[in-house]
Amino acid sequence: MVAYFLVNPDFTESDFKALGVYAMAIPTALTRQTHAGVLAVQPIAPDFTRACLEALLDESPPDAIKIGMLFS
Repeated sequence: MVAYFLVNPDFTESDFKALGVYAMAIPTALTRQTHAGVLAVQPIAPDFTRACLEALLDESPPDAIKIGMLFS
């Protein structure tokens, strides 16, 4: 199974490999955070996020897409 995740790049893909899922994260924002919480959020240009998604769609169509953090 191939899954795309539109998320904060802090996302780790290794947990999904153990489940037989090949996960690919598509960055939407950068965060500065500690265990206590998020201190700042920096958006990633929508055109860059779109280009990342389009590149992955051309390479291996997903079986699922999970949308996590989106900057607004």
